[in-house]
Amino acid sequence: MLGLLGSAGLAAAGLAIAATSVTSAPNLPDMISEAPGPPATHVYRDGRLLMRFDGFVTNNVTAPAELEIFARNPNSQGAMTFVEQRSGGTAVPDGGRQPVVVHEVADGHQHYHLKNAAEYTLWTPDRSRQVALAQKTEAGFCLEDSERWAGNAPQKYSSGNNRFCLQGASYDPGPLTMGISPGWRDIYYAGLSYQWVDVSNVAPGEYQLASRADPTDVIAESDEGNNGHAFRPAVVPGYMPRGLSVGRVEPGQSAALTLSADRFQSQCFDGDFSPSPADKRYCDPGAVRYRITSLPARGTLRQGATALGVGSVLTSGAITYTANAGQRGGDSFTYEAYDSSEPRFPQTRPQAAVAVQVGAPITTVAISGAQPTIVAGLSMQLSALVGNGPGGVTWTASAGTITPGGLFTAPAKPATVTIRATSNDDPSAFAEVTVQVTAAQVQAPAPTTKPRPLIKRLRVGRVGTRLVVAKVTAGPKRGKVRVTATLKRTVLGRCVRNVRAGKTVTCKITLKRSYNLRRVKVTAKLTSGKSSAVRRSFVVTPKKRG
Repeated sequence: MLGLLGSAGLAAAGLAIAATSVTSAPNLPDMISEAPGPPATHVYRDGRLLMRFDGFVTNNVTAPAELEIFARNPNSQGAMTFVEQRSGGTAVPDGGRQPVVVHEVADGHQHYHLKNAAEYTLWTPDRSRQVALAQKTEAGFCLEDSERWAGNAPQKYSSGNNRFCLQGASYDPGPLTMGISPGWRDIYYAGLSYQWVDVSNVAPGEYQLASRADPTDVIAESDEGNNGHAFRPAVVPGYMPRGLSVGRVEPGQSAALTLSADRFQSQCFDGDFSPSPADKRYCDPGAVRYRITSLPARGTLRQGATALGVGSVLTSGAITYTANAGQRGGDSFTYEAYDSSEPRFPQTRPQAAVAVQVGAPITTVAISGAQPTIVAGLSMQLSALVGNGPGGVTWTASAGTITPGGLFTAPAKPATVTIRATSNDDPSAFAEVTVQVTAAQVQAPAPTTKPRPLIKRLRVGRVGTRLVVAKVTAGPKRGKVRVTATLKRTVLGRCVRNVRAGKTVTCKITLKRSYNLRRVKVTAKLTSGKSSAVRRSFVVTPKKRG
C-alpha cells in the first residue's frame, strides 16, 4: 500500500497527464483529514527512533462522488503516462493538477501507488511550529475501501478487483483503477513501512502528531477546505534537563545544588515487525544520567571528593558549586540528561543552564533548552533564566526567527546562528548560544532482507460451479490455516487445516448450490503463535474495468 519518501526521479520521469475534453466538472469526492491513531515509539532496525501510528485516507460520507484514479501505460521508470481522476467513469477536468501513479518496490509491495495522498508531521504542543521533518509527504497509496467509516454506501474498490494495484515484479501496462467510495476509508496500519515520523533528534517531551490529506492538492474535491492538519497528542520519550537558578554564593563559599530532569514515557510499539526487547526499551526510559557540558567561569564543581569537568557523567544530580575567592558577578554552567539504557536519542541533546550569583547582586542571564544542531526550517523551544532581576528578556537571533516566548525557528538554509537573551531590566546582562543549522535530509530505511511471509502462496481453483479448491503454501513457520469462501458478506463455507513450514495443504469447500464464481472470494488466514497473515483471491479473476 505504501510507497517511497522523497521526490527523486519523479520530475525526470517524463509524465504526461491525461487530457480531457470534459467541459463541466462532474460530482467530486471530499477527502478529509483524520487524526492519526494513538502513536507508539520504538528503535527501528536501521537504528532510528520512530513514532508509529495508524493512518487513514478518508472520503467523507457526504461526498457527492467516489475518488477514482485511472492509469495505464508505464514508461521505462514505471510511471504511468496516462493518469486521470474519474467520477462515475467520467474524467474529471484536472484544473492544473497532476496526479502521479508509479510502480514502486522499496516497501516490498511491488505495485503501483498514487503519490502525494497524505503527510504526517510532528508539531509543538500549541500546534504553531513543526519540530520534525514531514514523513510520507510523497509516499504512495494503493487506494481501496478498507473500512466503512460512516453511511451505507456499498464497497466498490478492493485490491481483489485490480490484483493489489497490478502487483508484480515488472511494470504491468494496466489499465489500473483504484479509489475510495463515499463514507469509506483506507487504513494504513502502524506496522507498515513509512507509517512513521522519525523523531531521532527531537527533544523528549509532549507534542502534537498531525495528519493531512491531499497535501499537494493532486485530487479535485467538492470541498477543498477540510484537508488541514488533524492532530493527536504524542510523546517523545526520554529525559529533558531542567534549568536551575542558584541564589547568592559568597566568594570562596560553597553551595549544594541538585541537577534534575523531566521524564517522558511513551507507548511502546509492538507491531508487525515484532521488535526485540532492545527495540521496546526506549519507550520506557531507564535510569537518568547527567553529563556536564560546560564549566562555570567563577567557580568549580565537585561531586563528593571528585572534581567535575566537561564530559563528567553523573548517576546522581547532587553536586557542589564552590565560588572562586576574590571574584563576583554572574556565573553559569550547562549540563544534559539522558536515558542510560538508550543514550543515542536525541542525537543532539538539549542542554540546561544553571545560573549562579557570586557575591553582591548583579543581574545574570542563562539560556536553557538549546540543542547544538537543528534541521533547517524546524523549531526548538528555549527558556531564559534571569538572576537578581525581573524575569523578562528580549530574544534575538542572527538568522531565522525567534518569538518573544523563546520559540526559535531555524532559517531555510544551513547556517551558524547566534541566539541572544538580553535582560529587559539590565541591557548589559545577556546570554548567548550558538546553534548549527543543517540541511534537511530525509533518510530512507536501510536496505534490509525482505522478511519471508507466513503465507508463501495461495492458489484457488474450482471443479464445476459448486466445489472450490484452495492450496495454501506456508512460509517459514508452521501453523493453522483457516480458509473461508464468501460472496459479499455471506459465508459460503470454511475449511481448517494444520500446515508445516514450507508445506502445502489443500482445502476443499463444497458450496450448497451453484454460484457465479467471479464474485466468490477466498480468504486464507494462517496463524502461528501470536503472528498471523492473510491472503485473498477470487475463485475466477474478475474482468478488469476501464
